[in-house]
Amino acid sequence: MPRIAIIEDDSKLNDHLKGLVESLPDAAVSQYLDRSAAEEAVIHEHFDLVILDIELGQGPKDKYGGLSILAKLSGKRTVTLVVSGTSEQSLPNIVITLQAYDFIGKPIDDLNFINKVEHALNSQRPDYLDDSQTNQAKVWPPGLTPDPERHPGFLWKGKRVRLTLTQVRLINCLIKNPGQPVGNQILAKQLESSNSPSAIATHMSDIRHRFTDIDPEFKAIDIDPGKGYVWLFES
Repeated sequence: MPRIAIIEDDSKLNDHLKGLVESLPDAAVSQYLDRSAAEEAVIHEHFDLVILDIELGQGPKDKYGGLSILAKLSGKRTVTLVVSGTSEQSLPNIVITLQAYDFIGKPIDDLNFINKVEHALNSQRPDYLDDSQTNQAKVWPPGLTPDPERHPGFLWKGKRVRLTLTQVRLINCLIKNPGQPVGNQILAKQLESSNSPSAIATHMSDIRHRFTDIDPEFKAIDIDPGKGYVWLFES
C-alpha cells in the first residue's frame, strides 16, 4: 500500500487532491496544511510519494517553504510531485535540480494530475528505472553517457543533466538510431498527458535548455520539419 503525503496549505485544494489520489487502489493518504507539521512528518516518517506545494503560508519565510521540505527529502527513497501557482519562471528548473520527480502548475488539471501521480508511483517499482532509463541504442552518441548514480537524466560530456522521466524516455527514442528522424507519433507515446505536437515541442525545448545550461554549444537535438526530431550523431 503506497503511503502518500499531501502538503498544501489551501484546505479545499488539499481535500480535492486527496479525493483524486484516493481514486487509486489502496492509497493511504496523510494531509498536512502547514510547513512545520510537514517537515516533522518527512523527517520522521517514510512516504512513497509526496505531493508538495511550494508556497506554504503568507509570511516571507513561508513563501517558498516547500523548497526547504524538498531539500529535506533529497536522498530519501521518496518521489516528490511539486505543485505551485507561482509566476517564478525558474521554479520548475529549481525543483528538478532538487530531485523532484515533476512540476505541476496551478490551476491543476485533474486528469494530468492523476496521470502524473500514477507515473510517479510506478517509478517506485524496482524495475521501472530499468524500463525507462536504460536506452536501447547499440552505440551511445558522442558526449552522452548514462548517469552512473542512476538519477533520471544523463551525463553530457561528463556533466550531469537532470531530466524528468518523460524527458528521459523522449531522449531514449532519439538515441536508439542517432541520425535518423523520429516521428511525432512515436514521441507522443512517451508523454504522460497531452500528446499534441505543441506538447512535444515544449518538452524538446526544455530538454535543449537543460543541455545548453551544461554546454552552451549543445546542438545535438534538431527538428525534422513537419515530422519530428533527430539526435545528430555528430554534434
